Amino acid sequence: MNLRHSSRTQQRLATSVLLCLCLAMLLTACGGSGEKTVATVGKTKLSQATLSHWMQTTLGGDYHAELNTSAPQGLVSDPVNYPRCIKVAAQIAPRAAGTKPNTSELRLRCRQLNAGIKQQALGYVLSVLWAIEEGNELGLHVSEGEVTRRMRQLADRDYHGPVQFAKTLASLRRTVADERFLVKRNILEDLYLKRIKNKAAALGGGQKAETKLILENNAKWNARTICSPGYVAWECKGYTPAEEVSPAPADVLGALQAGT
Repeated sequence: MNLRHSSRTQQRLATSVLLCLCLAMLLTACGGSGEKTVATVGKTKLSQATLSHWMQTTLGGDYHAELNTSAPQGLVSDPVNYPRCIKVAAQIAPRAAGTKPNTSELRLRCRQLNAGIKQQALGYVLSVLWAIEEGNELGLHVSEGEVTRRMRQLADRDYHGPVQFAKTLASLRRTVADERFLVKRNILEDLYLKRIKNKAAALGGGQKAETKLILENNAKWNARTICSPGYVAWECKGYTPAEEVSPAPADVLGALQAGT
């Protein structure tokens, strides 16, 4: 598990929604001409289009965990599309026969859901970029062959083979390409933690020394992470706990389904 994620939102994401981005998507994070940049980690720019993709993927995991079904398209995006979200939300929220959905209430749920998912997805994307940037800085490399081997192990161990694996990913609105990059990122994270343990041992310390090194490394990458106004995550430089979005996406989805 990623020890860098200390906020409640990041802990929930790490345990209930295993999200990732394929290498091609990461490259688009650098942004092209005319693309809006929402955050920068070192020299790497995160584009609005990449974040929007992550938001939809994040929602796919949250939706399946909360409502036990695949998420419909159109609930979240960056920039937010309220007319589309309200139309989709109206199909989820229960109502008495012959009545129309309350547009004001649906718009509120759309605003809450979009804000929560955006913060959740942004934090995870930034943590991925931290791992990649640090891997590059330390000379840590992961071959595509190693990723393929780990993917096969994952499919056989947790999903009883590639067919069920593919079905599960589809129900979560994720692709095999997405999952490959998650595996690659997790391998880098394992290498990072191994280095931390070895360094802590060399200093003569145990868990306390490891935690201190992790926090110091977090501070280093936090100082290198600049987020645009309106884009908030604990990885962003200058973040304060008061900026945590409430209610959580899972609570919004539950209220939407219940019609409250």
